Amino acid sequence: MLKTIPLVLALATSASVEAKEVIHADVKVHYLVSQDGEQLWQPLDTINTPRYPIELARDGIAGCAVVGFDISPEGKPKNIEVIARQPQRHARELRKATREYIRNWQLPSRESSEDLPMALRFDYCIGGKNDEQAQALCAKAVTKPCA
Repeated sequence: MLKTIPLVLALATSASVEAKEVIHADVKVHYLVSQDGEQLWQPLDTINTPRYPIELARDGIAGCAVVGFDISPEGKPKNIEVIARQPQRHARELRKATREYIRNWQLPSRESSEDLPMALRFDYCIGGKNDEQAQALCAKAVTKPCA
């Protein structure tokens, strides 16, 4: 009986170890500019990548959010408002993730006494077999409407 216990434990241990599925995701941020009367989304170079909403990642869902806000002369964001988001059923999670990211910004102060309006688009992309494929999904996402 003593000789079978290690084998049973070894089988039980190896059976409980499962390979975890790796999820590849990316978040891209773009800012809105007007060029020749046309509205274009341009990539925003960021040091800190926004966090992917855990609820969306858990469900394997991609999404987007467009956020409007003002930058005060002191360089602080204010009046943060989510203008559009997809999917609607995850509106709360998208709003929380985007507001949390913007709220922590501190930009250089400006001499102007007026607020500077700004709009950002966040694309939350998930899928693909590697990080490069997830990034490619995000590159395509910005060309689609977020409404």
